[in-house]
Amino acid sequence: TPYKTDIYTISADISDTNGLKSLEFYVNDGLPIVTDLTGKTSYSWSYSVGSEDAENSLKDGEYKYTIKVVDIADRVTEESFEIFVDRVAPTASSNLDDVKWITGNSYEVKITADDVAVEDVKSGLNRVEYSLDNGSTWAVAGKVGTTYRVELSGAVMEDGENKSFTYRAIDEAGNKTEDITLGFGVDRIAPVFENYKLDDTLVSDIKEGTQQDGSIVVTKTNAFTIS
Repeated sequence: TPYKTDIYTISADISDTNGLKSLEFYVNDGLPIVTDLTGKTSYSWSYSVGSEDAENSLKDGEYKYTIKVVDIADRVTEESFEIFVDRVAPTASSNLDDVKWITGNSYEVKITADDVAVEDVKSGLNRVEYSLDNGSTWAVAGKVGTTYRVELSGAVMEDGENKSFTYRAIDEAGNKTEDITLGFGVDRIAPVFENYKLDDTLVSDIKEGTQQDGSIVVTKTNAFTIS
């Protein structure tokens, strides 16, 4: 089924050597729109959908169109097809949305996306795309069950601020979410103790069992307790 998100036109070029009689156009098996073709051997016909008038305004849903052409001998040629109209963009969110810092060597982004139904009508989700360069290039996220997943590793996971991850969801009709860009930092290095002292003596230099000022006792190397 073709999907449309905007104004579209249905057209046909019709001909008959002996002459045409009429063209009948049906929308969802309703009453026909009839065009009189008496005296013509050829005709170019069109019908625009999505104009502002109420008769054929564009609304979300599935439409069946039938074109029936009759010649002067009452011979009939008929064609039918369906079009699905979906103008509503899907929605998407991820487990990275509220993350400011990543502390591991890698991070799995999990994206949840869904196509939005209007009066129980939706074309369905097609894919989720992501970008690591602010939308200059895009890749398709893998899908595991109902979740789309992207493994962040390598250069993007080097220590530093001002990292970015952009994603978007696209439905079968081509509607897209806005590009969702997330900023985050990577910090894989823990703080370092320097000049860790007991009074003026480095703790690492205090020998096990040594008493300091009668109040602090080192119970083992590199550790002490207050007694």
